[in-house]
Amino acid sequence: METENEPATSIIISTSEVTENEIRDYITNLKKKMEMRLNLRQANLSVDRPDESMLRKLDSNLKKNTAFVKKVKLFTDSQKVAILKEFQSLNLSKYVGELASSISEAKLKISDVPAIVELCSLIHQRYADFANNLLESYFKKVFPKRKDDVITNLSKFRVDIRLLADLIIAGIFSEKDALNVLGAALNFLVQCDKEEHQFLPIIISFCKFCGEDFGNFVPRRYKLAAIKFGLELPQIICFIGTDRQNIIVNLFKDYAAKLNEDLLKHFMLCTGDSKYQSLGDITP
Repeated sequence: METENEPATSIIISTSEVTENEIRDYITNLKKKMEMRLNLRQANLSVDRPDESMLRKLDSNLKKNTAFVKKVKLFTDSQKVAILKEFQSLNLSKYVGELASSISEAKLKISDVPAIVELCSLIHQRYADFANNLLESYFKKVFPKRKDDVITNLSKFRVDIRLLADLIIAGIFSEKDALNVLGAALNFLVQCDKEEHQFLPIIISFCKFCGEDFGNFVPRRYKLAAIKFGLELPQIICFIGTDRQNIIVNLFKDYAAKLNEDLLKHFMLCTGDSKYQSLGDITP
């Protein structure tokens, strides 16, 4: 039992220290990532699409176009170069809806997302109706909005929510519509999972891959390493506006606080030790 003279102890979740080389590599890679995202976003927001006469010069062969749509459905990062090259030669004006469907049905891995965003960018830069097709026919239809909605495939949703976030950052989807879809989905994950934490892997994945853009999250160990070695972390560009960013940050802080509380209860139940009051800083 805790006494007045015996302060409660905190459990510190240990993490390996970051070396100077590791923090320098992190800073370099973060700068490259932000530069690439900014360039891609600018390309997608300032589109100069080809007119009909230019599209007619491309290959409209039925077999080639339908075969390409099928390839997109089986897309992986390793196929990116070949698929992007083939796309450039085809006139897919009549297959924009099918392309959107193939992308939504593709069994992507998390590692495939940056590559599929590149493909989506090329399609968006050529066909004005692609983005709306993908957002309306897939993300708005299948992403959860209400508490009684159900996510039938957690693994696919983990990939899809990152894909949606990256498409927003890339400037393919308008922030007004797509951010509402993303915000509703994140709110669903947090509000409907305060007891069992079954969505924790999805939330961790989102914070890992999209946290910099949507929450200005930087891993704590890198922050400490930057201070230790006298290095300055790059200023992260906020593409979505600080108000929306703050909403997302507060969502995850609430979730982390509840997770911290439940882990503490579980620890105390397992050990019978009531001295512990905190599991350390696990907030975003």
